[in-house]
Amino acid sequence: RGFDKLFLSQTIEQLERFILDVYPEIEKDRTKVEEKTADLLDSYFTPDNAVSLVKTTLADLGFEVDSLPVHLEAQTVGNVATTHTINPNDIRIVASLKHGLHSIRALIHEFGHALYHHYILQPHVSSHGIERCLDEGVADIFKDITTKPQWLREYASVPKNLIEKAGHLGREREARQLRWDLAQVYFEKEMYTHPYQNIAHLFQNVYKRYGIPLERDGLDFAKYIEHFTINPVCSIDYLIASLIKDQTIHHFESCYGDMIHNPQLKPFLQENYFKHGASQPWSELVYNATGEPLNPHHTIERLKKS
Repeated sequence: RGFDKLFLSQTIEQLERFILDVYPEIEKDRTKVEEKTADLLDSYFTPDNAVSLVKTTLADLGFEVDSLPVHLEAQTVGNVATTHTINPNDIRIVASLKHGLHSIRALIHEFGHALYHHYILQPHVSSHGIERCLDEGVADIFKDITTKPQWLREYASVPKNLIEKAGHLGREREARQLRWDLAQVYFEKEMYTHPYQNIAHLFQNVYKRYGIPLERDGLDFAKYIEHFTINPVCSIDYLIASLIKDQTIHHFESCYGDMIHNPQLKPFLQENYFKHGASQPWSELVYNATGEPLNPHHTIERLKKS
């Protein structure tokens, strides 16, 4: 799958050292920062404007979503955001539209999947062979647009003072997410390396190692073990996806400027990622797109406090 063991070990060590050294004072309860960010921004995002905001954002990048074979089923209940690709010309998104920025971010992420799957060069080839880490990383590029001050100001009319506060909280939220991803990767690695140990105790020890509080003995394990059994060995994909996203954005913006309103983003993604489908390993595509192997430095630099 393109995961070199030595590279993974060194990458995780770098990310661990950064997240535990640079962010020692991050609130232990992740939901508190999520709630603070939501309190600042959520009133600017409603189920009524979610689809139009996403479509307008993508149209300004050259993606005319209404002309593509993407079918959206919007729901007002539940907590769903998923994309199902029958083939590149029949793509279906199911998404729960609620108040708040999180709903917008989830929706544009799913449209990112849909665009990737549609623009595969060979129309007869299924998208299901695309490696998850690359598929998620490219979709996250679109989600990242919604964190940019210019986007919040121009598309959602968020006041400047709220954007500045939300930016600081957003970095804390992303740092906390990175710590969470690292914990999940470490847990899965230890679980498969030593499968006969007490998995519940391993879970508790791993999450304490990363300073993530457990609500009650056994409760979190019972809640999250289903994730690890239904989607085995996928935690590493999401960690790598975030690195792919950050490295790709860094390279693109260094060469072509900010992504907002940028007509170069569509051809860049089409040429470097979309058209190839599953024809090349993710590591080769990232190298060809950015000019360097996957490098956690770009994620670390982005998360450093200003």
